[in-house]
Amino acid sequence: MSTTAQKKLEALEFWRKHGLDATRDAFAVSRSTLYAWRAKHRAGGLPALQDRSRAPRRPRRRNWPPGVLEELRTLRHRHPSLGPEKLRKLLEPVCFARRLPCPSPRTISRMLAERPEPAAEERARRRRAKQRRYGSRVRKPAGFQASVPGECVALDTIVRCEDGRRGYVLTAIDQRTRAAWAWAPAQPDSAAAAQFLDALERAFPMPIRRVLTDNGSEFQGRFADALRRRGIAHWHTYPNCPKMNAHVERFNRTLQEDFVEADEELLWTDRPRFNRRLRSYLDWYNRERPHRSLGLRTPLEALNDAGTLGLGGMESRKWWRLTLWPPLGKLGKPSWAQRPR
Repeated sequence: MSTTAQKKLEALEFWRKHGLDATRDAFAVSRSTLYAWRAKHRAGGLPALQDRSRAPRRPRRRNWPPGVLEELRTLRHRHPSLGPEKLRKLLEPVCFARRLPCPSPRTISRMLAERPEPAAEERARRRRAKQRRYGSRVRKPAGFQASVPGECVALDTIVRCEDGRRGYVLTAIDQRTRAAWAWAPAQPDSAAAAQFLDALERAFPMPIRRVLTDNGSEFQGRFADALRRRGIAHWHTYPNCPKMNAHVERFNRTLQEDFVEADEELLWTDRPRFNRRLRSYLDWYNRERPHRSLGLRTPLEALNDAGTLGLGGMESRKWWRLTLWPPLGKLGKPSWAQRPR
């Protein structure tokens, strides 16, 4: 029941209990209106009190001169991306020269909606297809914050371009402890992302429950199949919304400013050496670099405080090197990662 119908019903109930004059003063309605509401309610019940459409039975039809319509179609065909305000600006000189009335921007938008051009229909079709493609994906809940290590690990891809060459770096960060990993593959396809995921599971001492990525093709296909086999939930960000994955975006900036920009030439010429130097940087990043978001602690200290390593003090540091892969696929799991998950 709408708000208006509920108000009408309350007025009728008030009339039955307190009389006509009190109802007129309380609800500010006339006597004839109250009698009309009561007659509708007796005849049709509650549905009769709902508001009816006030659209005219015979709506007016736009009858613009053919010259205006033809010129508008021509402009729309030449410039399909222009809005009604800009189209009116281009239409004004033609209408003035032919002594024809010029429609307002609001009228132009209605005319275009009634008779859309093929270009506009194609854009609408692509927009609907994009909504269908991205609409079925599971999104990160609003206000979510990871409470334990491994509850949500965010992944992304850094793309570096220079002189027609492209280099790629896959990055990942645990949102709770800020423990980070990175690897430079030859191509950022789903197979490389699945291999990166396997290395993440070997490196992290806690089971990974959720993975947050954007809608890139490298995070589909084999990567999505690997997540389903492991029972890991896959969250996506909305298109063109990097702030939903802010943790890994901030790590990408730090990684590029501290490491990639200095050793970028190796990314084009000697990628294995680039990955070895990247491993050394990540070892320092996770073991020694203080993080303001962690209260100037390191990710290793955050993991140790959470009780995930099961080791105390300096003993846990020697195991941390096992979490960094020399080459992917050749690293065995450390002893604390052998427990069932």
